[in-house]
Amino acid sequence: MARFRFHRRKFTLVLLALTLSLSLTGCWSNVELNSVRKAGAIGVDLNKDGRYLVTVRIFKPSGAQGQQSGGGASSGQQGGKQSAVLQASGYTLFDALRNLISVSGFKLYYEHLLYIALGHDLAEQDIAQVLDFMLRNREARGRAWVLVADGRAESVIKTDAATHQNQAIMVDEMLKSFRSNGKYAAVQVIDLMRSLSGTDEAAYLPRIRVTSERDNLHIHGAAMIKRGKVIADLNDSETRGLLWLRNKIASTIVVVSLRQQRQYAAIEVIRSKTDIQPIYDGKQLRFKVKVSPIGNIGELTSYTLTPSSYKALEKKFDKVISREILAAIKKARAHQVDVFGFYDYAHRRYPRKWRVWQDHWPEVFARAPIRIQVDGRLLHNGQLKEEVTF
Repeated sequence: MARFRFHRRKFTLVLLALTLSLSLTGCWSNVELNSVRKAGAIGVDLNKDGRYLVTVRIFKPSGAQGQQSGGGASSGQQGGKQSAVLQASGYTLFDALRNLISVSGFKLYYEHLLYIALGHDLAEQDIAQVLDFMLRNREARGRAWVLVADGRAESVIKTDAATHQNQAIMVDEMLKSFRSNGKYAAVQVIDLMRSLSGTDEAAYLPRIRVTSERDNLHIHGAAMIKRGKVIADLNDSETRGLLWLRNKIASTIVVVSLRQQRQYAAIEVIRSKTDIQPIYDGKQLRFKVKVSPIGNIGELTSYTLTPSSYKALEKKFDKVISREILAAIKKARAHQVDVFGFYDYAHRRYPRKWRVWQDHWPEVFARAPIRIQVDGRLLHNGQLKEEVTF
């Protein structure tokens, strides 16, 4: 017993000594703050010689503000900006990013990377190969957003923010708000790669462009991806149809046209729920989709409503949503790409039959009847008085 107490006391002293040594000496892998350059956004394009051109917007440490980055780097510090832009090329993305050392003098860190923009030419070839680096690099963030540029990704990265000191943070905030807008998608690296490894190898990404009116960025719509390549684009309305089906609408504004010329009702959706039910009758697979949005009448030009016209407005509301969903389905079926995830519902409901469907799912998806039922409800706000014709 005495021997046990002795060894326990000895172990306690060793543990105390080890704890003190770690706390006094600090971290052995520490990096000085004034030598750190963290990437906030990366743009990837293809050069004419087939190599990758990377354009990186980096966060400047506070001590570096006001200093011009050397070796061909363009500063983004004018007017209080907190970032700079660097460019380099290479045979792979990793090779190009490491070549940035020759124009900056620093090794970049990617743990705070907010988004990756892919040039449209590159996205039409193979985006999975490019993003493979993001999953293998222990410093990279699998939660970084991915977007497809309408043109060159470098033009996106070089464009300064209109509403924020740091452009990467502005784009990040825009993408975080996609559920409240409903007219563009938002996808992170880890979710994109998971979708591309699925049965249909189908996915979608938001699109981004530099506005022509002013030097600013605009996120809009979505790009449909099949087997790692962008095959078609969805406009804002079709993208909202996609998001209705994916159950990713938290809030949006649905505009309903009235019978009178240039008269509209603006309805604010405050929540929505989508239920997808696969049905197999032994011969054919079909889907029943029910969307249940709830909204407020946010604006109705110079009119009040009667109970009958109120119900008519609800029906108009349902029709607008139904048209958006059907438009998205029509375009996806034309390219045989199930970006809605119908395969997941079919797999879970009919696991044995799925063994037959999975080998030719794009064709099964394109043929399966899909019934859309929208059951919207408008909350009773405003006066119900005069008759309005819709």
